[in-house]
Amino acid sequence: MLSASFQLIASDQVDMAIRQAAAIYAKNRIARAWDTTPARLGELSPVPEEDRATVRGSLLPTIALVPTTLRVHIASAIHSIARCDFPEQWPTLLDEILKLISSQQEAEIYAGVRALLETVRGFRFADSDTKLEQVVSRTFPQLLATTKALLDSPHADLPAVGEIVYYALKTYKTSMVITLTPHLQSQDSIVPWGSLMLRVAQKPIDSSALAEDPEERARMPWWKAKKWAFFSLNRLFSRYGTPSQLSPGMRSYKPFAETFLANFAPEILKAYLHTVEANVTRNEWLSPPVTRSLLTFFQAWYVEHRKLTPVSSPSRSGCSCVRTCAS
Repeated sequence: MLSASFQLIASDQVDMAIRQAAAIYAKNRIARAWDTTPARLGELSPVPEEDRATVRGSLLPTIALVPTTLRVHIASAIHSIARCDFPEQWPTLLDEILKLISSQQEAEIYAGVRALLETVRGFRFADSDTKLEQVVSRTFPQLLATTKALLDSPHADLPAVGEIVYYALKTYKTSMVITLTPHLQSQDSIVPWGSLMLRVAQKPIDSSALAEDPEERARMPWWKAKKWAFFSLNRLFSRYGTPSQLSPGMRSYKPFAETFLANFAPEILKAYLHTVEANVTRNEWLSPPVTRSLLTFFQAWYVEHRKLTPVSSPSRSGCSCVRTCAS
């Protein structure tokens, strides 16, 4: 049944309503019955073994072919299967993703990035650190190279490019919300990724292309990409890059935090101040998520850098001790 569903989903000769119904059925069937552990499966019958290999082989080609309205359901299926099957039952997953991300075709790049996002989502929690490191260290260098190439392309301002960059940055964000893997802590990773996110954060957006409604503006691809660029830079700083704020369970990040605070955090501050200046002096619009990220970073920067400097002891004139906060 699942194999037949994917044939319907992939065929542009089938009515869209039927394809949509098949995609929803496939997503739900996989979510409920792919994992065969009793606690997850309950009273349901599991997906038959003869369907599993066919479905795994269909997922990535299908998400590259289908319209946007169907992609969300295929992406959800990738998440459910990768979480259960990688790497033992799906050893070719990362190779398939890398092939798509390395493509020159936007539809294939999009498919690869979405598949990678869903794979990372499956292993983002602490008990899956080993698998997350395996996925990140293998795929993120190519993800970075592809995203940089898109930003450098003559078509960089197109919404389709912005959508891919948005998902690439969302993938990075998802990979480091809970933990920062050894690969992500390395200078070979943090410097180019940080530079890329600063570039997206400061990317000019043509005002003539902005929607009139502010809520609709914030949902435009490049503003969604900016949202995750700002969020990720903030997360790196506030969770991993401020030595004094590390909890006892995160002391292993101290070397990274000290390096990040000394070498990279000032570049974030500089870029954020430039963004505020453009907003104030040239009235350049900022989305609410970006505005919140700016305020959150400035507050975290102040907390990390404030120095209480006592002035001389009180004089007979009654002058009291003054505390100044230097950033």
